[in-house]
Amino acid sequence: MKASINLIWIVLLVVVITSMGYLINDNVKQRKENVRLSLNLDQYGRQVSSLELTKKELKTELEKKEKTIVAVDSILKARNMRITQLERVIATRITITDSDTTFIPLEKSVPVYLPTPVEVGQLYKTVFKTAGNCMAIEGFILSTDPDPSLALTKKTLGVTVYNIEVKRKWYQFWKPKYEKVVTSDCGDVEIVEIERK
Repeated sequence: MKASINLIWIVLLVVVITSMGYLINDNVKQRKENVRLSLNLDQYGRQVSSLELTKKELKTELEKKEKTIVAVDSILKARNMRITQLERVIATRITITDSDTTFIPLEKSVPVYLPTPVEVGQLYKTVFKTAGNCMAIEGFILSTDPDPSLALTKKTLGVTVYNIEVKRKWYQFWKPKYEKVVTSDCGDVEIVEIERK
């Protein structure tokens, strides 16, 4: 009888200790998740932000058409990978603006179409703006004759670089565990990574 009561107490003690261990572990996980969510909330909208997203949150951001996640998804799809394989991405957007006015001589063979002058010697200003994939240029042309002056007032260059790290699928044992994809929407990219141990 006493042995069975001792056995019941031991079983109850094991159940209580196991339950307490589970509750403490669950509490620690919840605290870590709360810290992660509060850090993400603090980082949203900053110029330099570092976010830690779950797979579900990645899909939600993709549905919300968040531009970085959409761009990374299209880059990965072009390489037959999924956004769920994403381990880490560093998206760097650089915009270079030069607002120094630079006068550029035009060659005589370049046709320039100006409005018909009302009187001789009148100065005409023709504003121009052109943009390509990488660079946008705007400025004006001053002219009183067929040989105008070209002045560039603003030159803007925008480059976005994506440094993506993906994890292979579980069955792709012949591939490296992690693969890096570095791509840019403008020009070539070279990244040197130095780590001190």
